[in-house]
Amino acid sequence: MRDPFAHIALHDDRVQIVHDLVQTAREAAGADSAMAAVQTEDENAFMMSRLDGMSEPALFGLTIRRGLGLGGQVVVEARSRSLEDYLREPSITGDYLQIVKREGLRGIACVPVFGPNGMEILLYVSMHRPGAMGSVAMRALDQVGTYASIGLHNVAARARDREIAQLRERERLASSLHDSVAQALFAIGIAAQESREAGDPESLEERLAQIETMAANARSELREALAQISRTPEGLALESLVDAEARLFERRTRRHARVTRHGEATRLEAACEQLVVDAVREGLANAAKHTLSQVVLVHLAYAEDVVRLSLQTDLAVPRGRRRTQTVAPSIPEGSGLHLLRGRAERLGGCLDLTYDDDRVVLRLELPN
Repeated sequence: MRDPFAHIALHDDRVQIVHDLVQTAREAAGADSAMAAVQTEDENAFMMSRLDGMSEPALFGLTIRRGLGLGGQVVVEARSRSLEDYLREPSITGDYLQIVKREGLRGIACVPVFGPNGMEILLYVSMHRPGAMGSVAMRALDQVGTYASIGLHNVAARARDREIAQLRERERLASSLHDSVAQALFAIGIAAQESREAGDPESLEERLAQIETMAANARSELREALAQISRTPEGLALESLVDAEARLFERRTRRHARVTRHGEATRLEAACEQLVVDAVREGLANAAKHTLSQVVLVHLAYAEDVVRLSLQTDLAVPRGRRRTQTVAPSIPEGSGLHLLRGRAERLGGCLDLTYDDDRVVLRLELPN
């Protein structure tokens, strides 16, 4: 039977994903209303951008900050939460209490949606009466959020594919210029040389010498222009290497690896670039050995002073077996990840492995 939520992952941009996410979540949970807050440039702040079934004007554009209200606690805990009555819940700060009260919201659930840049959306569903969302509704909401996450990664991957296509077009233009303009300039130089050998008057000799000089200068300028056109844009050389590791992983394992990027790509020092590639290779190898997940998400995030790499994989287990791991996985001394962690620390960065009920995430952070 076709999955009823798969359509959320098929949209072409984030706006469409958020729109469909809110509407689908409301229907899936049988809720009175739903809304979504999207991550801003400040990764600890989320702005309410989509409402369904609500009338309070102060809700639209409301900024949810880390630690404040229900959504702020979900940001801190990175897990879904459901409240029986928002107005009477002592663990929730009162920063948004009056707005929620004016709208008449009581039972509320909030689900984090993770994209290429970490937690990117806070999804809320709510009732106008007290009562927590049941386990069936929460499982449905988590599934809706998972498909939205896949959609966010697909959007980022398509954007990256467009950049790669632009790079290839630049290389094609460089080749075309070399075949046409460079050949013409070479012909000018030959013509000038032949004119000198014909024994023309001294004034013509001088002019022809100038032609030769100009042709030589033009060839030099053309070579520089070709080098600039062909030069790989900042960051794409690294991304090409990461992409090559992902394709190799797919061929060897018949699983999928999605590579995405966030932020403006920048060039790294050679040691940092090599460490990123080695971490991708080791992370993919561990995913193949220790999980049954069919998809590994590889993400590069460029900030002003740091570059972050993350590899995320679901902890899939065979049907009929229960997941038994309850603690974060350690990095054994002498293992590949342990050696990579040492290299990261020597470069002023860090590497860690985190675990929750649904996924394992390898993170590498290096100074830029």
